[in-house]
Amino acid sequence: MGRPPGRAERTLQRLAGALTVVSGGDRARLRARAGPDRRGRLRAFGLVAPLLIFVGVTFMAPLATMLVRSVHDPVVADAFPETLDLLRDWDGEEVPPEAVYEAAARELVRAGEERTVGQVAGRVNRVQGGLRSTFT
Repeated sequence: MGRPPGRAERTLQRLAGALTVVSGGDRARLRARAGPDRRGRLRAFGLVAPLLIFVGVTFMAPLATMLVRSVHDPVVADAFPETLDLLRDWDGEEVPPEAVYEAAARELVRAGEERTVGQVAGRVNRVQGGLRSTFT
């Protein structure tokens, strides 16, 4: 505290000396001066808005779509809806009930007839390698 003021202290002292209290009349003048500034900012935003929309549509929307598709893959759910409904009720501790196997067999035959078994096999193979040959 006994040392001479440094550069930061001198800057703060100059800044504090430059500050003044705004009175009621000064506020009205400040508002009058802020009007053109506000219009200029709104005009600038109006000019930039199409660019922001363009970037959002051409960059952000495909990126968001890709992220959603990376975690949402309804191939198996569409091919085996009954089997998956029965598996939701299964506790996972014991062997699944016989109804699950029957539903899976029916839906596997139907997927073969509809020619969607290859899509299901590919999706299951991504989760557990080597299972594609089980389905096809």
